Amino acid sequence: MTRISLIILLFFGVIFLQYEYDAKKPPVDFAPLVVFPAPVLRFADLGLDSAATSLLWLNSIQEIGTVNGSYEGLVSDIRTINTLDPKFAYPYAFAELVVPALDPSKIADAIAIGHKGVKDASDWRIPFYLASAYLIHLDDRANALTYFDAAARAPGIPAGIHATALNFGTQKDKRAQTKAIWTSIYDSTNDEILRDQAQANIAHIEILDMLERAVSLYKKEKGTYPERAEDMVNAGILKDIPRDPFGFTYTIESDGKLKSHLR
Repeated sequence: MTRISLIILLFFGVIFLQYEYDAKKPPVDFAPLVVFPAPVLRFADLGLDSAATSLLWLNSIQEIGTVNGSYEGLVSDIRTINTLDPKFAYPYAFAELVVPALDPSKIADAIAIGHKGVKDASDWRIPFYLASAYLIHLDDRANALTYFDAAARAPGIPAGIHATALNFGTQKDKRAQTKAIWTSIYDSTNDEILRDQAQANIAHIEILDMLERAVSLYKKEKGTYPERAEDMVNAGILKDIPRDPFGFTYTIESDGKLKSHLR
């Protein structure tokens, strides 16, 4: 069988599989492409690896918001994309920062993808976001320091990001470090998904800081810790209870510490 015949066969195979998928699935707004393994795609794309990876990447990011539960398919697509084009930097960075936020069970996959990106692609975002993932999701400061240092030495790193990478470790408070990371990401990216993710995390941290300050002020004024967050509203310390962007609600322990709960 000739190469052209194989390409035609693969083409009609995709059409058939897509037809079968559309016939059996419930109606949704987005139907993902059938993604073949990287060796098959490389054989069939006539050497247009960059074009193929761009198409696959556009398809993959459209899945965000349409998946309930596991993002195994998204992780698999990213691995396929970076096998086709190991120097395509953005999927590495995206996997490190966004995938664990979408599906916390995929943190190990995100870290592995990040390590491959550091090895195969040249982009400051990859070591910086890998360091951020180590700190935010695993509280692994040793590896975070290693990759923040690598990011600080990467060419083309923006000044604000460079300062954040260099200053890692000067703040002992993990929350302050995390806020600085998300703020620098928000200030340095034009990607709407990353900006939304950064903005939500910054708001979450600011709500925690505000509630803790309010608890301390209540204790100072009343002599005891509040039993509920609403007590601080009733005391006039807070105007209202802020709405957490991730859906957390908060209760107050007997020692004044906040405890978070998902709705």
